[in-house]
This record gives sequence, C-alpha cells and structure tokens, in this order.
Amino acid sequence: MRRVNDGFLTCAGALVVALALWASPAASAEPVDRLAAVVNDEAVTARDIETRARLVMLSSGLQDSPEIRRRMMPQVVRRLIDERLQLQEAEKLKITVTDSDIAQGIATIEQRGKLGPGGFEKLLRANGIDMAAGRQQVRAEIAWIKVVRRKLLPNVKVSEEEIDAKLETVRGNLGQPEFLAAEIVLPVEQPDQEDEVKTLLERLVEQLRAGTPFSALAQQFSQSATAANGGDLGWVAPAMLDPDIAKALGGIEVGQVAAVRSSAGWHIVALREKRIAGQGRDASGVMLDLAQIVLPLPRDLPQEEALRRVGELKAQTRAVKSCDEMETLGKTLRLSQSGRLGKVKAGDLPDHLREVVLKLGEKTPSEPVPVPGGAAILMVCKRDTPDAALPSREAVRARIEEERLDIQARRYLRDLRRAAFIELRM
Repeated sequence: MRRVNDGFLTCAGALVVALALWASPAASAEPVDRLAAVVNDEAVTARDIETRARLVMLSSGLQDSPEIRRRMMPQVVRRLIDERLQLQEAEKLKITVTDSDIAQGIATIEQRGKLGPGGFEKLLRANGIDMAAGRQQVRAEIAWIKVVRRKLLPNVKVSEEEIDAKLETVRGNLGQPEFLAAEIVLPVEQPDQEDEVKTLLERLVEQLRAGTPFSALAQQFSQSATAANGGDLGWVAPAMLDPDIAKALGGIEVGQVAAVRSSAGWHIVALREKRIAGQGRDASGVMLDLAQIVLPLPRDLPQEEALRRVGELKAQTRAVKSCDEMETLGKTLRLSQSGRLGKVKAGDLPDHLREVVLKLGEKTPSEPVPVPGGAAILMVCKRDTPDAALPSREAVRARIEEERLDIQARRYLRDLRRAAFIELRM
C-alpha cells in the first residue's frame, strides 16, 4: 500500500508490475474489480484501468499488445487519477456537466472521427468496451474546461498594448515562413519523471511514424488545451513559438514530426503545411511608405571597386534610424536617385524587392539590393497592413488567453495533485 503525493507516477512502475495480471488482451477478458487506487475518498478499480487502457488503444489506433500496454499504463493511470481530481474539483465548485454537454462532446468526437451519429457507441460496443467509460472521459474533459474557465479565466487579463504587440509581430512576419502545426505536450513536473515521459514520447513517435493519426494520439495523451482539437495549433509564426519548437518545425519537412525538450517537458510537433506569411492573405495589398539610397554603379566598373563602394554605403547607413536621416544622407552623398518614395503597394514592387521590404521592420536599413544601374538600400518608414492580411483583434486576444489558461490550468492540476490523498493499493 502506497501513499503518493505530487510524484505519484514515480511509483507507477510498481503499479504496472502489479497490473501484469491483466496487461494483455487475453488476460483482460475477465473483469477485475479489485481496488487499484484511492483518490481522496474515491476508488479507482482494476476494471477502470483495464477499460480505459482498451479505450486508449482503440481511440488512438495503437496495437493492443502486452508491450504497448506496459509502456502506456503509467499514462493511463495518471489520466484516470487526474480525471478523478478534476471531477472532484468540479463538484466542489458546484459545476455540473449535463447529459446535453456530454452528447455534444460525443457528437464532436464522431464528427472528427467521421463515425456518423451513434458511431462512437457502436465502435465501443463492437470492441467490448462499456459506453460508460467513454462518457466518463468526456464528462471529465468538459468538467475541467468549465472549472478552468470559471476559476482562471476571470484572472486572465490581456491589454490592448499586448494585442498591438502581437499584431506587430504578425506584421513583421509577413514574407517569412510560418507553419500549420500540431502538438502533443508531455509535461515533466518532477526530475524523476524524465525517463518515464521520454519512454512514452519515444513510443508515440514510433506510432506516428508508423501511420497512427496525430490527432488521435493528441486527444488521448497530450496535456495541453489543444488536445481537445487533436493538438491543432493552426497557422503560427516562429516568433510566436518557443525558440526550440520553432527551430524543430523549421528543420522538418511537411508531414514529418519532431520531438523537442522545453523547460516544461517534452513536445511532439507535426508540420502539416508551410507557407510564406501573407500567402492566403492579401500581403500584396500592404502599403509601404519607403525611403531609399541608390548608389549608381557604371557597367564598366571593376567588380572589386563596386563591392568596395557598396560596402562603404552599407557602413554609412548602419547608424541611420529614420527615413528623414536616410533622406539627409542621400543628399549629403549627392546621390540624386535617393530620398522618399512615398507610399507603394507591396504587390507593385519587383519580387526581389518585395521580399526584402516585407521582412524589414520599420526604420531599419536593408542589406544592399541590386537595382537597374546600381545598388539600393531601402527603409520602411511606415507599414499599413490591410485587415485581410492580419487576424482580428478578437482572435489575437483569444489566442493569448488560451496560452495563459493552458499554463495556469497545468499548475492548477499540479496543485490539486499535491493537496490530494492518492494511495496505490496494488
């Protein structure tokens, strides 16, 4: 008999050994009602664990074998214990999950899995799984969403300045790569969980590379708010991601997955599509107020001399901090084609110039670029991005709120574990 607190999964290995009696499909044919764990004053039975294991294998597409069960069982136990804590917290807060809520949750599962109305229950029955187990998992997910939104959402404040900053990040990313990505998040809350979580991670990566749908594994194993949507992150710019995750996505091809260690734990990221930011939106309609310095380079000028002159100009513009200073420098150098260009639509620029200016932050000199008869250094004085090229302020606010809620919800659940009486009885 074991009394376990926050680090209860450090003992999960012992529980898995005890579960060996029913850790294979053949052994699981006999129902088992023995007490496996106590969560505060609520029991988790061996039958509960067996049924959930079978449900996880079925819904995630994993092969139901003794080896896979051995690797997955700690996560199954953890999820069951967490669900008990989540439902207990909902009851404490007098939060109810109605039959209508559950029916809507199941309908969403059926729609995502293309099962058709009633298909979820038919699938479970065909595989000998009690529908009550499926309803219980859906109930816990909905209850926790309601708890988090009641307890945490009122404390999440997003200022107009933060929205402006996020939109500016999106503006600055126009012309650069962005990713349509998905994630599976496996937190490591205690150092002694590292090996266990990494074992799970490796097994999930194996299954993904063998063709198991990413969304199915995300729904069952990810501990992020995105799990309910199959891990979907939508289109994201590298600047909006953890640097290590952004680097991993940038290093794989569409359709591939990568494992990444962050400060919070392990992540599996999938790259679904990749594009240049602004494609699919009207980046060509971005209005740019530009200034330039143009250095004439005669055709018969030796290459070495041309490179020297361009290098000198680059050094002279390095300290320029505004378009007025660019204009003044052009006059000082008596470069007649230099100065303010006024407002120019990005779509009207030559491709190579458009690519340069869309990547530039405002009031930042570009690298020298070739133009007819010479080389130019450009500066964006002001950028006016049409609404069609940017997400709405409401969408940005919701994204920031969800990111903060996700972090706070993990801490909330961690605190519930620490305060709970959790006893393994196998």
